[in-house]
Order: sequence, then C-alpha cells, then structure tokens
Amino acid sequence: MKREDCARNAVTWVLAACLVLYSSTAFAEARAWLPFFVDEQDVRILLDRLNADPDVAFIIPNGPLESDEDRARAIRKLLEKSGRTDATSVVVAGRHTDHRQRWRAVKTVDALADGDHALWYRPAGPLPLLKADGASDQPIADPFAGWTEEVPSSQAFRPFFGGSPADIRLALSTRHRPYSPEERKTVRERISYWMGDHDYLVASDFQHRAVSDAWLVRLEHWMSTVAVRLGGPQREDTWWAFPSALRKLKTGMRYYANGFNLDRSIREAQVPVRR
Repeated sequence: MKREDCARNAVTWVLAACLVLYSSTAFAEARAWLPFFVDEQDVRILLDRLNADPDVAFIIPNGPLESDEDRARAIRKLLEKSGRTDATSVVVAGRHTDHRQRWRAVKTVDALADGDHALWYRPAGPLPLLKADGASDQPIADPFAGWTEEVPSSQAFRPFFGGSPADIRLALSTRHRPYSPEERKTVRERISYWMGDHDYLVASDFQHRAVSDAWLVRLEHWMSTVAVRLGGPQREDTWWAFPSALRKLKTGMRYYANGFNLDRSIREAQVPVRR
C-alpha cells in the first residue's frame, strides 16, 4: 500500500471515530447511499456546500446533448432489433446511439436542476475513459479540459464511469407540485409522482461506491448540522430533511421514501433554525 493511501485511511478512521463521539447518529460505517428531502429553497444550502468542497467537482455537458431526433432514431433502431413495440421498456433497458457526448469538470456551478448529476471525487484519482472493448480503459488526462465519451451512458444527460470510486451520483428532486396542463403536453419524460392531483415530495440521494467513504461520512455529519434526521433507530433507516422541505412534510404533504414510513418521525421532528 502506498504511503499516501495509508495516510488517507488513517485520516478516515480518525474522522469516523470523532464523528461518532460528536453526534448521536452513528457515522462510523460509511454509507454508499445518503437519502434526503430538499425543496427549491433548501437546494441553495446544499449547492453552497458542494461549491465550497475542495474534494469534488461537477461534471457538465461540454457540447449539445443528444437531440430529440437522435433519441427517437435510436429508439426506432432498438425496437426493430428487439421486435418490441413498447418504446419505454426499450429505453429503460439501455440506449446505444451514434451520439458521443462531450463532458468537462468544473469546480462550481450556479444552480442545480432537478434530475441526475455526476460529481468527480478527486481524492479517488482520475475518472476513467471507458472503451467499447471493455479492456483498454484509460484515465481521463484532464477532466477540466474536457473529453468525449466513447461508451455512451443509458442516460444522455449523465456520463457513465462503470462504477468508479471517483464517481459520485446525485439524484436531485426539489419539485412537489403536480404537472400543469401545459406540462402534461410538452414535458418529454413525465414522472409518475406528479401526474396526479396532489403535491408529492420525492427523496433525493447521493450514491458513492468507494469502499471507505470518508466523503459521505463528512457530508452526513454536515447534514446533521443543517437538517433533521428522520426514520427509525437503525442506521439504514436514516433520512435527512432540510428545513423548508421538513415544513412541507409536517403539513401532511405526501412523500416518497423508497417505501419507508416516516410519518411518526416527521410529526416529532423540530424544524431547525438556520444560524
């Protein structure tokens, strides 16, 4: 093991131990998945935290995303090859198109839109440039200078890195209002939560596959200072609610938390006062 790796592991264990002593929530075991509720008012708190973090950078498109025409053409090809008639099932199964997206890393962004985002966890090393043959992957020399993907993601708006520990995934959902009549006609990919007549708040989450994830440990500790813990006594039952989102939940707004019932902890939670 390299000296740098030993030092990093030592720091991780010390940090985890300190956090256990500091908080009633156990932070010792790294989480691969960190779920939370946030709305359009809260998201600025999260964005400021990520923009100030020296260990992460945002990965954004460095050119036009796949056009609607290219996407429709790819779906038709998949349908012809598979013999299916259900376009939705084909899209979920995966896409193989001629479009090769260009990407680049940036240290900060001005806003975070709802949807899926990729972040580069810089201490884990370079991001991989995946090759079609699966055997000649190579590191991206300078993500800040940009690169062109060779293996397209199943989602045109987010790059694919094959489960690299340098890849952090953020699924962000601040919306709660149902689609307007106009949106029901124009939004290309409508999400079922907002197809009804009721407000619906859906949990967001971070995912990171690093074996020893000091970054998610630090992020969860930070959440404990700005948000409120929801859920049961077990660590895997933990959900975080930012202040404005929690106020909405406490009014009885419907929510989705992967099937978990958080009603009791929502009733008992106190909305934090931001300092």
